Amino acid sequence: MLEKIIIFMVVFSMFFVQVEPAPYDLLMVVLIGAGLMQKGFPWLGGWKIPGVVWLGLLILANLISLVYAGLSNSSIFYFGVTVYLIITAVFWSVYPSDREKFQLVIQGYMAAVLAALALGFISFLWDMSLLERFVYYNTRMMSGFKDPNVFAAFLVPAFIISMWKINLGEYQRSGVLFTSLIIAGIVLSFSRGAWVSAFISAVIYVLFSFRTVFLEKWKQYLGAMLGAIIIAGMVLTITGSWEFFWSRFGFQSYDANRFAAQERGLRDSSVLGDETGGMEQSVDEELVALSAFLGIGPGQYNDKLGYAAHSLYIRTLRENGWIGIFSLVVFIVVLFKRLLLGSLSSRESVFPMLLSIFVGMLVLSFVIDTVHWRHFWLFTGLCMGLLFKHEDCFRFE
Repeated sequence: MLEKIIIFMVVFSMFFVQVEPAPYDLLMVVLIGAGLMQKGFPWLGGWKIPGVVWLGLLILANLISLVYAGLSNSSIFYFGVTVYLIITAVFWSVYPSDREKFQLVIQGYMAAVLAALALGFISFLWDMSLLERFVYYNTRMMSGFKDPNVFAAFLVPAFIISMWKINLGEYQRSGVLFTSLIIAGIVLSFSRGAWVSAFISAVIYVLFSFRTVFLEKWKQYLGAMLGAIIIAGMVLTITGSWEFFWSRFGFQSYDANRFAAQERGLRDSSVLGDETGGMEQSVDEELVALSAFLGIGPGQYNDKLGYAAHSLYIRTLRENGWIGIFSLVVFIVVLFKRLLLGSLSSRESVFPMLLSIFVGMLVLSFVIDTVHWRHFWLFTGLCMGLLFKHEDCFRFE
């Protein structure tokens, strides 16, 4: 019982990450430390090399670029956080050794989503100075996160999990209402990337679950969508945010800076054929080439190029070099292949659910830096678990 309470509270704490280290980080360090102190490391019983070797190579690429960049304090700190989060992914890949533990993690996450939504709606609707820190410039729902884009991204997996639970018959009227609130929360974050990610994830889930989605389930899906439209519409009307809502469908002033920074990062990595772009301080072509191959160091993109990468892939390429992007891409392909094959060949509904969430996160990673998002590594870890275990461990039918 104590173990269940601890795991639940660790995952639940993810709803508030405005401080560093966040409550989740402190609890995870204690949890992992306690696990390592146990004789035989029982929570590592399902660990297997093929599932994480590419993440190990990614850590190595981070370390190489860290040494090459000169071991600055900011780079060391960023490297440490990256390694820590990868370790959490390994933990979440092996802890849910059966259906009950898997469900416990999901329940903790959904409870965190409910808390984040409650905080988000209250702070968005109430004009209270105490709650201003939970609304981004008084325009976008942010809840307990530092950025509305992170808040919205945190809700997208919950949207897919809600569809999954509706499909399993676990959600009735209250569950449909919860799903409506999740969708409305995504809308009111005004995060364009999260909107696209949620849509693509939902389409993938429906396509791979079509054979098990019956008319009654479709009614609940449509009911959730209708409820979300009503809730979001009422909030937009109350807050007078309709004009801002429609403006989010157009090109934003800062988009040009983002694209310029991404193009510069690609040029610095020789992807676009300009080996000297962005390296004004160096005239040594060999050093430029070495920097392009090894990377400029963890967390140095903003410092060296003057603007955040806003892309997991471009950031990895420029900061950790070609070794880093190679290991990341291979890891993604290996994991995607396992999820895809499971979704095509198995009737277990957990495969399309995790596949949809994973693809949604990958899509979002094209336009946002996701490498230090705690929930990104939580769900990556759960997906990795399918590389270790027989699908019977996740039988929900």
